[in-house]
Formats: sequence, C-alpha cells, structure tokens
Amino acid sequence: MAVACEDDAQWQALRTTIGLPDEPAWRSLPGRKADEDRLDALVAAWTADRRAAEVVDALQPRVACGPVASVPDLHDDDQLAHRGYWVPLEHPVYGTVPYSGMQAVLSRTPGGYTRPAPCLGEHSFEVLTDLLGLDPDEVAQLLADEVVEITG
Repeated sequence: MAVACEDDAQWQALRTTIGLPDEPAWRSLPGRKADEDRLDALVAAWTADRRAAEVVDALQPRVACGPVASVPDLHDDDQLAHRGYWVPLEHPVYGTVPYSGMQAVLSRTPGGYTRPAPCLGEHSFEVLTDLLGLDPDEVAQLLADEVVEITG
C-alpha cells in the first residue's frame, strides 16, 4: 500500500484510524519527518495483516492511499480487463504478449496498436536505406563488417 498524508488533517485522520498515540513531536510535519522510519514501520505493521481493499475502505477519502500492484496483479485486475486495457499482440519471438493499452481512450482519436514491439535489427534496412539514404551495397558492406545487424 502507498499511504500519504499531505497535511495535518490527513495525518490526524491516519493517526486516529490506525490507533497511533498523539505524541507531541508528531503534531508537526518536521516532527513526523524526524521520526519517519518509526512511523513508516507503524503504518506498515497496521497494513500488514489487512487486504488492500480493507485499508482503502478504512482510510479513504480522508487519507490518500492505494494499493501498489505488481505486473501480475495488473494482468489479473478485473477493472483493467473490463476496460480492455491489455492488448494481445502476436510477437515473432515471444508469441502472444499482452501490451499495455491506451491510458485514455478518446472518442474521435482512440489510438491503438497495429503491431508488436520490433525485434533488435528488424527495421535496420529501412532505417539505413529510407531514412539515412544508404544504397543497398553500402548496407551490405556494413553487414559484412558486422557494424549493423538485420533480422526478420
């Protein structure tokens, strides 16, 4: 869980919700910062035996908090699945790979993916000839000298 107190009111809400004592040093931000390691340990201990949803329910909206998800957690997230966030694309090396979708889907310009991430050297020939203007014989020499690699 990530838990953040942005002001004294949020600190008081956190303190009372998780049952921390009202220590005089903690009544100011400098006092809390001076004891940050201890406070982090106390908050971590309180969250350790609770599910993320339970922590969020207890603290929000008075205290900013949210679960910190791993990539596997995100792949199993029902809301992301419902929103169609993961885009499966066929990669030539790795097979079907779920790519992160668009952060925002706009009505007139929704965006999207047309192909998977390229492999190393997959577009080297096009870059060297079309963008850099080399002729195929120059590219062949670069390949022979092992300066570049072309795959695909």
